[in-house]
Amino acid sequence: MPPLTRTRLGVVTSGSLVEGLCARLEGRESVEDMRVGKFVVIQGQKNEFFSMITDVVLEATNQKVLVDPPNGDAFIHEVLAGTSTYGSITLKPMLMLPSDVNEGLLPPKTIPRHFSQVLEANEDDFQRVFGQEDNRHFEIGRPLDMDVPVCIDLERLVERSNGVFVFGKSGTGKSFLTRLLICGTIKSRVAANLIFD
Repeated sequence: MPPLTRTRLGVVTSGSLVEGLCARLEGRESVEDMRVGKFVVIQGQKNEFFSMITDVVLEATNQKVLVDPPNGDAFIHEVLAGTSTYGSITLKPMLMLPSDVNEGLLPPKTIPRHFSQVLEANEDDFQRVFGQEDNRHFEIGRPLDMDVPVCIDLERLVERSNGVFVFGKSGTGKSFLTRLLICGTIKSRVAANLIFD
């Protein structure tokens, strides 16, 4: 089966590993289609960077456009969009994906070069990062904007004898997530003992 194509969203223009990368959106991409928490892949020269959108920003090449905005004229909006006015997104690299798919995933220790392409993450990217549901991988959910399973490697999850803790604010679904993890652990028979406190 051929690899799935990815939609090009924009190019990296600036940023840092600590504060995040900034990417300018393609003129045809609507700012309203960008969502905080959406996953993307940045195509670097040597690695791909599995990243998350952390902010969406409106930008302008000339501040005079913002002082005298077009009064609802759709044609003027179209003329300005992508040239004088544009959207940008802030990205947080989460993992480095080496070009050789047989190599393991790495924590990000560097960033891609200027004008690296930003692409929408597809099902192949999610399978490479999270695995595919099988005896070892258990589906724990799907991203809000995508119909792609996110799996957890249960053998890696339980390989330490001290246990697994699920933390978060009240009302964020900790209990539900914990039940899913316990169900997957029991179903896959990867743990010798389950002890609750």
